[in-house]
Amino acid sequence: MKSLCSLILVFPLVGYAFGHTAEECTIYSLVIRNLYIHPNSKLIVIDGKTRSPGSYTDLTAHSGRRTVLEKITPAAWEDFKLQNTFPSAVEPTGLHLHVKTVSVDSIPITANEIDYWPVFYRNFPGSGGLISLSQVGFDRGSRQAVVDVRRICGYVCADEYVVLLSQASGSWKIVGEYLVGVS
Repeated sequence: MKSLCSLILVFPLVGYAFGHTAEECTIYSLVIRNLYIHPNSKLIVIDGKTRSPGSYTDLTAHSGRRTVLEKITPAAWEDFKLQNTFPSAVEPTGLHLHVKTVSVDSIPITANEIDYWPVFYRNFPGSGGLISLSQVGFDRGSRQAVVDVRRICGYVCADEYVVLLSQASGSWKIVGEYLVGVS
């Protein structure tokens, strides 16, 4: 039996809930540790729900650029798009980040758009911003995985990556990241 981490998939109209596997939690943890945890990191703030990837869902638009996107198998990409049809609730207790990790829902932020970031950083001192994750897409043999991760850290402060991972000898490793956007 696969163990589940505390990420719950909720289908809004159907009403079913499914937990993410330990394998998916391992992938999320590896990606966040690689991109956003540094020696001076004090706090990781995770968005309370997954989000759909941006407008780059057509891989052919990026072909010929010699990026990590060219290494994604069609099966993994199709599963990635399918998995991101519905959002999931995210509870970061199942992640293994070795840094204090909270969900943005754990401290309610009620502020207008102008005050959002000052209020955010007062509520989450020591954080590097808000990290949002997509669902993980796998190829048919679960040897390749794709995930989108975005960090927003201010009004004009953000980055977004598509991360490709592969599994060999039972361990996941990052093959590469594609920087979708930065501001």
